[in-house]
Amino acid sequence: MSETPHGPEGDRPRARPRFEIVSEHPPRVIVNRVRRALRGSQSVVGQAFEGRVELTVMREATHLWSPQLIVDIEAADAGTLLKARFAPHPHVWTMYVGACVIACMATFGMLMLAIAQFMMKQPLWGLWVAPGTALVAGLTFGAAFVGQGLSAPQMFELRDFLQRTVDAPSVEGESERPVEPGHYGPGD
Repeated sequence: MSETPHGPEGDRPRARPRFEIVSEHPPRVIVNRVRRALRGSQSVVGQAFEGRVELTVMREATHLWSPQLIVDIEAADAGTLLKARFAPHPHVWTMYVGACVIACMATFGMLMLAIAQFMMKQPLWGLWVAPGTALVAGLTFGAAFVGQGLSAPQMFELRDFLQRTVDAPSVEGESERPVEPGHYGPGD
């Protein structure tokens, strides 16, 4: 099993960090291993489908900044390629993108207003508002990195769970039987 970084960015912060893991085991074995590990986990819950796994922390440990680990599982020449990315909950991601778009549009709108005011020889108050909306856009963009910092322990926990599951020694009777999709976690 080996891990490869995604792209030339190295360790530079990204809004949705990604990584890849290569395993010599076939995809169905990997998905079955994740299902089995989720059943025995006391801190990670998730869903396992053929070709995709979604992991997150227990509801009791969930915060606004808590991450999800979404893993696309693909057959590869040497076994399986797992393409993983961290992302916030879809509702949080939608709110974040929406806030960025609104702040950027407000900045653009204020600059357009300032141009119109200049052409009409009116006071340029739009030019004074534009830096404020640009600051809001920048702070909103930066919030992703603050959230990433706050969620770092949970991101490590999810990544470690996945890595330990993929690297686990083969179990006798481990099969490639079809995977039953579903939600798994403690008590299942």
